[in-house]
Amino acid sequence: MSTQKNPHAASAEGYREKAAESADAARTAESSEAAKSAGKSEKAYAAMAENEEWLARNGGKTVHKSGAR
Repeated sequence: MSTQKNPHAASAEGYREKAAESADAARTAESSEAAKSAGKSEKAYAAMAENEEWLARNGGKTVHKSGAR
């Protein structure tokens, strides 16, 4: 699947990158508070990546507003 034809695939890749950055931040955090915050960010970015991947696979099955692209 080409990311140029499907913007959701490109978005998912970006969210996966942000999730990985957050995981690194959680591992290297200097406080438990910072580690917890980074861990929450990692989970949120991973969920957004999964949502974008779902849209990339199933976008044609969703309901769209009449006249919208």
